This record gives sequence, structure tokens and C-alpha cells, in this order.
Amino acid sequence: MKQSSNPLAIAVLSLAMLGFQAASAQAAETKWFVLRHQTTSNCWTAKLIRIGGQFARGSALIAAGPYSTENEARSRMSELVSNGTCRAK
Repeated sequence: MKQSSNPLAIAVLSLAMLGFQAASAQAAETKWFVLRHQTTSNCWTAKLIRIGGQFARGSALIAAGPYSTENEARSRMSELVSNGTCRAK
């Protein structure tokens, strides 16, 4: 493969790589949530990743969150179990 010494091509490639790195860093944002099964009301904590502006969660419902730590999510889950919103998994 022939390498290009064209400064414009190198600049465009560099900008494209910076954009890819920024998008990857944004996509890698994670937070803790309390998730709830929609039919059984079982709840659990999970760390979700933000993809395209939304936290990926499959079919689970978000009962609470986002939280920075698992302990914060577990504390909130305990409250949700106490008030009957959730059943512990």
C-alpha cells in the first residue's frame, strides 16, 4: 500500500481519528442504575453504558438512577423494596 505524503490527507485522517476517539469516549460513559423486570417486579443493580445518548438496558425498566456508585444504587434499591415498588432479585 502506498503511503501518502499529502499534508491535507494527513490532516483529514488526523481529524477523523480524533473524532473517532471522542465518539468512543462518549460511548463508554457508564452509570449505575436500579433495573426492574416489567412483569415480576424483581429489581437488581446494573452498570449501564451510554450509546447514542441513551443508556442500553435491553427490556428491563429503569426503576432508579443514574448513580455514580453501586452503593448508591443498592441503597435506592433497598428503599424501593421497602416501599413495595420492587422485589429483591
